[in-house]
Amino acid sequence: MGFVGKDVISILDFTRKDLEHLFKVSDGMIPIAQGKHKSRILEGKNLGVLFYEPSTRTRISFEAAMLRLGGAITGFSSPSVTRASGTGGEPKEELDDMIRVVEKYVDIMVIRSLTEGSAKTAAEYSKVPVINGGDGVTEHPTQAMLDLFTILKEKRKIDGLEIAQIGNLANSRSAKSFLLGVASFDVDLTLVSPKESSLSNELVAKIRSRLGHEPRISNESDPLPYIRNADVVRVNTGPYVLNREMLNEMKPDVTILHPLPRGPEIARDVDETKNAAYFRQVFCGLVTRMALLSLILGRIK
Repeated sequence: MGFVGKDVISILDFTRKDLEHLFKVSDGMIPIAQGKHKSRILEGKNLGVLFYEPSTRTRISFEAAMLRLGGAITGFSSPSVTRASGTGGEPKEELDDMIRVVEKYVDIMVIRSLTEGSAKTAAEYSKVPVINGGDGVTEHPTQAMLDLFTILKEKRKIDGLEIAQIGNLANSRSAKSFLLGVASFDVDLTLVSPKESSLSNELVAKIRSRLGHEPRISNESDPLPYIRNADVVRVNTGPYVLNREMLNEMKPDVTILHPLPRGPEIARDVDETKNAAYFRQVFCGLVTRMALLSLILGRIK
C-alpha cells in the first residue's frame, strides 16, 4: 500500500520492506535535522498534536520534525486545557467528537493516550491520517521505528545481530512494539523480565510467527547470563540495573538502548561509555519522524 495517507496504529501494519524504505528516507533527513540543509517540503501542512498523556520526547520530536520541514503544528499537550477534561461544570467532550473537529484544522494528527484503543478509535473517525504516539500499554509504533533505525545506524545492519530486551515487558507499550518490529528481521532475540511482568502468550506467539523461530525467554533475577553476548540490549523500566560493572562483562561494542525517561535501571556511570546510545537514539527519533510525516503526507515517495 505504501505510506501515503496511511494511519500508523500498530507496527504490525508495516512490512520489513516498508521499514527499510522508511530508514532510507530517514537517512536523507539527517543533514536537514543537523541544520546543514534547509527544507520546506511540508510547507502548507499542519500537524495536529493531541496528547491526553504527558510526554517529552514523542511530542517535542513530532513538533520539531514538522517545523524543521516547514510545516505547522496545532493542538494540546494536556487535556486539562480542552473540553476533554470535563472540568468546570462543562460536559466532557468525547474522543470521537474531538477527532471530527480537529480533522477540519489539520492534515495529519498524532494522538497519545493512557486509554487503550484510543489511536484506533481516532483513526476510525478521522478523515486525515492518524499516528499512534503511545496507546495505553498496547503499542508505540514510532518508538519501535526509531529504535530499529538507531540499531541500523549504530551497527550498520540489523540482520544477524543478537538482540536482548530486558525489564518490565507486560506494561511497556514501547517494548511490545519494538519486539514485534525487530522480529521482522533475521535476529536472535532474548526477552528477560520478571515472571509477573512477562509478555502474554499471545504476544509471544506473534513474535515467534514473525521471527520464524522461538525467542529466548528468561525470568531469572540476574539478566547478565542472558545478555553477556548480545550485540544490542534494549532496557526499559526495572527491576534490573545495568551499570558499568555489568557492562564490563558484556561485549565491548554492545549497544545500549532505552526509550527514556531513564530511571535507576541504567546507572549514570554508563552514560559516558561508547555503548550508551540512548541519547543518540533521540536524534534518530527526530529524523525518523521527519521521514514518516513526509511519506504519509505524500511529499516524498
